[in-house]
Amino acid sequence: MNPREVAAGVAVGTLVGVALWPPGAVYWDGVAGVLGDGPTLVLVVAVAGGIGGTVGRLSGLRARGFAAGVGVAYVGGMLALEAAVGPDSPAHLVWYGVLAACLAGGAAAGALARARA
Repeated sequence: MNPREVAAGVAVGTLVGVALWPPGAVYWDGVAGVLGDGPTLVLVVAVAGGIGGTVGRLSGLRARGFAAGVGVAYVGGMLALEAAVGPDSPAHLVWYGVLAACLAGGAAAGALARARA
């Protein structure tokens, strides 16, 4: 794996996780109050997938290295969150995992689209 691709995955994965689901300040609650929880979650994961797709299509990075970096960002972020906040439930593991999977999946789809263009 290319270290540059892994590093990019770590950076983008961390930024997307914090931007889309900031610990302790989930601004999506306001959106959920208008749209409902289900549509809001769909919107959040669609944004993550869209960001991943854009990275995959425009960056020239291979999806495997990028996805490995996103995985590293997920593990590091969850360890940091556990240490700093000590959440009451493991739900954050699931939701940040979903965001990471959508980001990596979007990047793979974008890279595939780039290769076929």
